[in-house]
This record gives sequence, C-alpha cells and structure tokens, in this order.
Amino acid sequence: MSKSTHSPGPWKVDHENRIMGPERPVAIIQWGVDWRANASLIAAAPDLLAVVQKLVKYNPLHSVATWAEWDEMIRDARAAIAKATGEKAEAGS
Repeated sequence: MSKSTHSPGPWKVDHENRIMGPERPVAIIQWGVDWRANASLIAAAPDLLAVVQKLVKYNPLHSVATWAEWDEMIRDARAAIAKATGEKAEAGS
C-alpha cells in the first residue's frame, strides 16, 4: 500500500463546525441536526485509517475468529483503506 496523501492528523472539530488539522482547516461541515456527529466521524478518519492499516499489517495468529472470518476481516479492512486513500483494493487480497 502506498503512503496516503491526505492532510495529516490529528483532526479535531472546533466550535465553528470546522474540521481542523494541525496547520489549517480540513473541511467545513454544513449546519444541521447531525452536524456534530458527522464532523466527529470525519475528524476520526485519520485515526480510523491508521487502526485499519495496523490490523492489516499485524495479523494476530491468536484471534478468536475462524480463519475464514479473519480472511473476510482482512479483505474488508483492505477495501476500507483503499476507499479512504482513493486507491483500488488489491486483487485477490
């Protein structure tokens, strides 16, 4: 997997409905009933991506899941990474 080119984290939600990166705003969320939830989810994206990347990299052999379940989790994790980074999922992964 190649290195991501998104704005670096951590991202935080400020009081003006902006997603703030370390140096500048990353996004502005439209006001609405669920704006805070949407902003929080978006702000968590770099952290979620990092966790999923670790999951794929460090395949724990002592998982409670069956091998078939583990393989499915890894495929799903790789698809999520590809979606977040704008890449295509690796074939046969």
